[in-house]
Amino acid sequence: MDGNNDKSFVKIEPKQEEEIYSHLQDNILVSNETFITIKDEITITAQCSKSLDNEELQQTDCGWNIKTEISNDNLASKYACIVFLACLRFETSKRKLQSLSFPALKRCAEQVMNEWTYTSSGPDYFDTEMDKEFLLDLRDLRVLLDKEKEHKSLVCACVKSALTSKAYSEAESCFRSYSRSILTLATSLHRVRELRNLFYDFSVILENWKHTIWSVNDLEIFLNAYTKCALSLDVLKEADLRQKWERYMTVVSNSLVTMYKN
Repeated sequence: MDGNNDKSFVKIEPKQEEEIYSHLQDNILVSNETFITIKDEITITAQCSKSLDNEELQQTDCGWNIKTEISNDNLASKYACIVFLACLRFETSKRKLQSLSFPALKRCAEQVMNEWTYTSSGPDYFDTEMDKEFLLDLRDLRVLLDKEKEHKSLVCACVKSALTSKAYSEAESCFRSYSRSILTLATSLHRVRELRNLFYDFSVILENWKHTIWSVNDLEIFLNAYTKCALSLDVLKEADLRQKWERYMTVVSNSLVTMYKN
């Protein structure tokens, strides 16, 4: 999607669209409120106008907000996810993502909302706003590239007894490809275009395992070991950098496992 495009589309299933539309018909209020609260709330406000039509949600450039009161918790979380994806204009229409179900996309989006948005509250912070300082600091994770051999040794020792011999052999021979795709993404997320392509980039990373015999459990074991073993390296000895690594990998690991299951 063109980064200059003013519209962002999120595909949802017909049954889900009908359910959301029927509830919104009776519950949409227009107000001049300036706050956004969409995480873990039933009352949802947004900075921009949203309209559901033909399985798509389109963002428009108007100065007033939508405030929605929804009694169903599950429906509220679906709507919150759609608002979040549209406000930040995440790319969800590329071919590699066409097979991704809405429930899987929702779980991935919720991970991003919970881990990568601002945790502070107040007029200067919105639930839909990404933590820009965190995304910039992720560039520091490139130090792990210099410790690739050491990291690989620790991970392979950790997963050897947990993976099948075939899966272990692939993990050992392809570790560089696995690791560099994950770290390259981390060092580029401060750029708006790369952030908008986040879910597409996840699908590209998963190409590493597309033609393997790895099960979902194998992938989960590897990613857990990959995350924990990095914490043993001296380059991540600083508490702040360790926290950023864990925060980053929480989203990456859970999203990759979710999309692999899908």
